[in-house]
Amino acid sequence: MIRPTDIHTLDSFRRRTRAHIEKLQSTGRPAVLTVNGKASVVVQDATAYQTEMERIRVLEALAESVRQAESGNVLDARKGIRRLIAELKSK
Repeated sequence: MIRPTDIHTLDSFRRRTRAHIEKLQSTGRPAVLTVNGKASVVVQDATAYQTEMERIRVLEALAESVRQAESGNVLDARKGIRRLIAELKSK
């Protein structure tokens, strides 16, 4: 969630780049940079970005699992575990 304190002008970011980067790293929150009063870009610490990408991948995998279950593409747990064990042994 973007907070009002996370919105800055591009000029402010240019003038105080180091301070802005330190804030990005310490809070883990992204910042919105504005040009002529309108949101233009979002900047974020690389570690926080990677964490968000991992969360998105997990959510996408969960959504796919739900779609498969709703379409009836399910497998008995015992059969699934046996299949996994067989795949692991073959590697």
